[in-house]
Amino acid sequence: FCEVVPFISEFRFYVVESRVICRENYDGNPHDMVDESIVEDAIAKLDAAGQSLAAYPIDFGLLRTGETALVEMNDGFSVGPYREISAEDYTVFTVTRWTELLATRVA
Repeated sequence: FCEVVPFISEFRFYVVESRVICRENYDGNPHDMVDESIVEDAIAKLDAAGQSLAAYPIDFGLLRTGETALVEMNDGFSVGPYREISAEDYTVFTVTRWTELLATRVA
């Protein structure tokens, strides 16, 4: 059970090899930006815990309180592009994750 929280804006961060390659607003006012230091800290903590993937989207939102909160994180193999990511960046994002998956495949 989780408390419902009101977001005023939400952003997707496309991460490849622990680096944000694109950020885009998908809900709310794009000028109500999340605290990107929290995003970078989350990426670093995933890396330190050995839980990051070669490519993944991670979404954060800005709450009415002004706090930045995690919305969700997904696997890079199963997410479609939003409006702002370029075809080139999306291809790198997808191929990077698929390459990682194929490299860990058990024969």
